[in-house]
Amino acid sequence: MKSKHTILSITVGLLSLGTAQCSSIPYEDDIRFLNSAQANSMEWLLRVDGAVCKDMEGIIGACTKRVGSQSDVLLQHDPRPYGYRVDVECTDGTGIVFRHDVPKGEPWQYTLEHGDFEGFRSLSCQGEIFPHGRGNSLSALWQIRLIVFDDRYEGREEIYYLDEELIMGKHAKFTNWCFEGKCRVDDELTTVNTEPGAKAYSESEVMRFNYWNY
Repeated sequence: MKSKHTILSITVGLLSLGTAQCSSIPYEDDIRFLNSAQANSMEWLLRVDGAVCKDMEGIIGACTKRVGSQSDVLLQHDPRPYGYRVDVECTDGTGIVFRHDVPKGEPWQYTLEHGDFEGFRSLSCQGEIFPHGRGNSLSALWQIRLIVFDDRYEGREEIYYLDEELIMGKHAKFTNWCFEGKCRVDDELTTVNTEPGAKAYSESEVMRFNYWNY
């Protein structure tokens, strides 16, 4: 019988071998390819109020965010192993156009203050990043669209699961729910007796919505 020490040595050896095999892939540059900005492909990692900016397919670099009319929005970049310039321009009329130089290894952040988009129902901002010392023909992009809603608006309560029921809330005028391929719509159904894996949403009299598992 092999000792624990022998088994541990074999395991460590196999792990080391796996690591060596993974790191043995030789680096190859891709200078013959279009860069992402030339292709208008938004791929730079932007954080918006701490969350990664992604599209509906989960691809990083472009996103939409709802924001209250009295709320600021924080934009951030992670540190990079090189310095770069970031050019940002937002919808005409906002007056938001600027350029920052970001040192190597430093994070970047900028706050869009709510006064900057006062009177706008929506606006878009685009950032273009140019690494220092690599020419102006190399860059990457991000883009965010902000949907500005009235801060006086009160959203619906969140749906939650309790005692084998989905609690849709007291304002559920119409409730849609689906489970195992079967769907139905009920009037004034404030609780649904179903499994937590069901999908459901409800609509109030003034068309405020809440959702579960969407």
